[in-house]
Amino acid sequence: MMLPYNVGYVFFIVFYLAKVGESWKNGFDKPLDFTCPVNKVISTIRSIHENWAEDRRWDFNCIWNKFASNICSWSGYVNSMDQTFAFQCPGNGYIAGVHSIHENWAEDRRFKFYCCQPKGLLFSRLNCFNIVISGTFIADYAVVALLIVEGLTRKNMTPSNVGFIFCIVICIVQYGLCWKNGYDLPLNFVCPANKMISYIRSVHNNVAEDRVWDFKCRRNPYGSNGCSWSGWVNSWDETFAFICPDNRYISGIRSYHNNQAEDRRHNVYCCKSRGKVFVHSCHLTLTNGFDRQIQQKVPYGYTWKGVISNHNNVAEDHQFVFLLCRLST
Repeated sequence: MMLPYNVGYVFFIVFYLAKVGESWKNGFDKPLDFTCPVNKVISTIRSIHENWAEDRRWDFNCIWNKFASNICSWSGYVNSMDQTFAFQCPGNGYIAGVHSIHENWAEDRRFKFYCCQPKGLLFSRLNCFNIVISGTFIADYAVVALLIVEGLTRKNMTPSNVGFIFCIVICIVQYGLCWKNGYDLPLNFVCPANKMISYIRSVHNNVAEDRVWDFKCRRNPYGSNGCSWSGWVNSWDETFAFICPDNRYISGIRSYHNNQAEDRRHNVYCCKSRGKVFVHSCHLTLTNGFDRQIQQKVPYGYTWKGVISNHNNVAEDHQFVFLLCRLST
């Protein structure tokens, strides 16, 4: 017959081993310092809150990904105590590690993130979606952004859930989907020196009411110089037409999105070929339908010189017509 104190001892051992097996990466009120090994991305995120500590413990797992890399750096602290914040790794980066410290006087944490750049321009924000705090990701996905909202939950949630609401954005890391912007995010694309745009692709999303864009470049046989930005060529919900002046051609584009207008403003990068090279014999492409995909090749020997676009408030989208011109001496 087992004595009562032995029963308690056995229960304590089982409980202790169970807790150890949970493998939390931090203790309550303790620092968190986690990074995935080289060539791995975060595959699982788990967290629990305790009211007595007014803090969270965290657990992460990682999985190998062929596009993961060791070109990484820390962001620095992205928030102050008791502050709502949103963080996204710059460029095509993804989150591969988290560091945080807890302050008892604030009962809150400050965070910084370990951002890595995937091998090659292989990242797509087209396939992004939001998930709740606990989840497992498939091997082709990586965490790219983290939105943390504190203070909005206290009147709506039970005491055991008071603390943070976490929204984690994960995106596919897959070759061939190299969008140059994300929905509702800025676009900033310029061809390398002595190159010009040879391909234009865009897809519209009815949920975001926005477009993602992809561009490809090829060598300009005449070289290029004298490039400059046009300035913003349109206002919200506006039909516009823009043509690079003189013998210049479009070699880059910037834009930013406004959620209230569900529209973008555009800024165009115009370049000129070296020597006496003329842009002539122009023609307009067919227009795309609202909400339709755009795929436009620029034929060899031609360049992209201008764009005409009109906006529709029902579709919350633009139609585009491109002006393509021959380039020759």
